Amino acid sequence: MLENFKQEQENFYRVITTAISSGRISHAYFIEDNGYLKTKDLIFSFVKYIISQKMDPQNNDVTLDSIFHLIDEGVYDDVKMIEPDGQWIKKEQLLSLQIAFQTKSLHHLPRIYVIFQADKLNRSAANSILKFLEEPEDDIIAILVAHNRYQMLPTILSRCQIYSLENHETTVFDGMESWMDGVMDFCYFIDTKKIDTIAYYNSIFSNVKSRDDWNQVLSLIFHVYEALFENHLGQVLPPIFQTYERQVRELFKNNDTIELGRKMKIVLQAMDRLKVNANQNLLLDYLVIRLCGGVYD
Repeated sequence: MLENFKQEQENFYRVITTAISSGRISHAYFIEDNGYLKTKDLIFSFVKYIISQKMDPQNNDVTLDSIFHLIDEGVYDDVKMIEPDGQWIKKEQLLSLQIAFQTKSLHHLPRIYVIFQADKLNRSAANSILKFLEEPEDDIIAILVAHNRYQMLPTILSRCQIYSLENHETTVFDGMESWMDGVMDFCYFIDTKKIDTIAYYNSIFSNVKSRDDWNQVLSLIFHVYEALFENHLGQVLPPIFQTYERQVRELFKNNDTIELGRKMKIVLQAMDRLKVNANQNLLLDYLVIRLCGGVYD
């Protein structure tokens, strides 16, 4: 049960249990898991906790244990779990969910749907879920889960209660030391050399060869900007940044939260281009020009 996560996710546990036990259950939650390794277990426990708080003790038709067993088996009609079908979550999956939830709960309990990897909603699926969130029914609760909030549409986030999990096991920078020198130099050059960074990126990333390598590099660039953004909001920078004092100082001088948010969005767009087999040199040109404020068709 959710009690099992009281120590590892103390803030989430305290805020959620206080709100729900007071009757303040939101119609939509966004859970930013930050790579937490037990996210699925926590979400299942969260779902069960909501149901347990809404269960009428006088209801003799069903027991919590029997409902929990059905949830664990994936056959409880009032709880739906959605994950990407291939690379993306598709509109058809959301339409099937909406059809399934047109009927009322047999046990007069909340109907709950969970979308794992919610950042993988394709455009039509995102529009579909947005309509679902805009017109919530009293007994339908959405739980959207993704590694970080910045890959989600702001219009979706604005309709959710947002919670961020703590990751005690690892950070996104662990094991990435071989790329960090180049990534930090790249971010530093963007702010100091501007468009001339194009002349340097081949030497900065001389050891980056494969498409998977480039995906790792782009992901790290995103997470550097993300860490700086969160530091502006009061969070501590990961220890690895202590190695790059000169670069970090320059990045802070040139980037407020608005600029960092803009840059994160551009890097995510570059990662999308990489997925569709974009030429890697042209991709770096695109990234540099956009980060420096230019337009690239």
